[in-house]
Amino acid sequence: MSTAAHSTIDHDGVVLVGTGAVNLVTGIRLSRLGVPLLMVDAGPDPRLPGPRSQACTMGGCDGRIVSLNESRHHFLKPTQDMGCTQFDRTIADGGWLGVPPQRLRDSDREWIAKFRDVSPLDYRRLNDHLIGCNRHGLARWRQLISELPDLFEGITVERLLRVYLNPAAHAAGVEGERAIGAFISELSADEIDAELGAMAEYGSRSYLGAIRVQGFGINVHGFVCRSLSRLEQSGTRFIWNTEVAEVAMTPGGEFSGLVTGDGSRISGTHVVISPGVPRPNTLLGMPSRELLAGVAGGWLTLPNDGRRLETPIKLTRDGFAADESSAGANIIPGRAPDGSPVIHISSGHAYVGADLELLEPEWQADLARVLHDTARQLFPGQYATGRERGLVVPGRLSRVCVRPWTPSCAGVFDDQAEGPGGRLLVTGGHNTGGFAQAPAVADAVSEWIDGSETSVRDSYFPRADVAVGAR
Repeated sequence: MSTAAHSTIDHDGVVLVGTGAVNLVTGIRLSRLGVPLLMVDAGPDPRLPGPRSQACTMGGCDGRIVSLNESRHHFLKPTQDMGCTQFDRTIADGGWLGVPPQRLRDSDREWIAKFRDVSPLDYRRLNDHLIGCNRHGLARWRQLISELPDLFEGITVERLLRVYLNPAAHAAGVEGERAIGAFISELSADEIDAELGAMAEYGSRSYLGAIRVQGFGINVHGFVCRSLSRLEQSGTRFIWNTEVAEVAMTPGGEFSGLVTGDGSRISGTHVVISPGVPRPNTLLGMPSRELLAGVAGGWLTLPNDGRRLETPIKLTRDGFAADESSAGANIIPGRAPDGSPVIHISSGHAYVGADLELLEPEWQADLARVLHDTARQLFPGQYATGRERGLVVPGRLSRVCVRPWTPSCAGVFDDQAEGPGGRLLVTGGHNTGGFAQAPAVADAVSEWIDGSETSVRDSYFPRADVAVGAR
């Protein structure tokens, strides 16, 4: 359904704004508790054919990975860059900018200043916080897979490999995975051949090491569509193609409701916004607005012919931008819309701004170079076949998604507004960790609604007005 122009909806229950992974998992949790739900999204129903947005969940290709290392603190390394100058340089110059420095706005400079306010000495503590949240999320994902197998059948691979292209990275990776309790086993040469036969052309001439770690891969678009159908069957109402243009506040600072693009108003007993990267005016006045900025990632899809890749991989990259913005890549087997087997590759971090909605096309070239270099290196045969079929276009990406980032790299939990429009909460994960952490977000939201306890919330989601990095 859509809102009629200038209509008013007062929902006796929970309003969830956004139908990305975080709010879908939250919705499943609440619907199983019998909570009446209304879900609002700016885009069309993703179960219908049509173009996708560049939003985080549906903007990328059909693959995600859940591991203990998702969304780890990317600056946790020897303090060689105490000034965090990565946000002074583009990807091609060894930095993290997806736009030239002169294109940055005041809001971007303010966000970057907040990022720099986090001392490198705090990175270890922040990293431990993120991994703890991932550990909680992984356990809850597995519980959900066990309890609701119909949501996951045929789209989940319950194993995960970490792959390394040189001995030093391999040794460091084993040490790091053991330290967080993710390491399961080292792969022998025969096991590498069996699991990574699709990479045989690369492995025959170069170093290739692999370990098995805690985690799994999932075809996220299938999960989204199944989750929407389940929620619909349980009585959840949906409003599609309705952008929340404003979070309205009274002169006294009380939340008075959501204002949509056509002037309609929506309120509820509780209103939960999972904005991804919010539009410039959406969260004005909320502390979380100043914490959210967009970081783009690129995707490339290859055919999965011959010896197929069947296992999701987290790769430690070599080559262009591997020292900074594109140190790793996620590689997930999946299916194209026509059902043919494909390999989805994702990598790169390109800061596109606190107010910038799209990555400028000329700056997608840096992300494209990252993805094409990796594909040619690891899957030369599949890459060549993809070019022959027109699936791979040199210099072009299959997709781009824009992910929410916070200065501290922690998730968002901003519950500092309520009023006649209901109790308002802005929440979500950081970077791709939003998917891995989605069940932890759902637990925290459930605690917030019933007020019974705040253990998950207090452990992983600090108040938005707390000084950046503070706990």
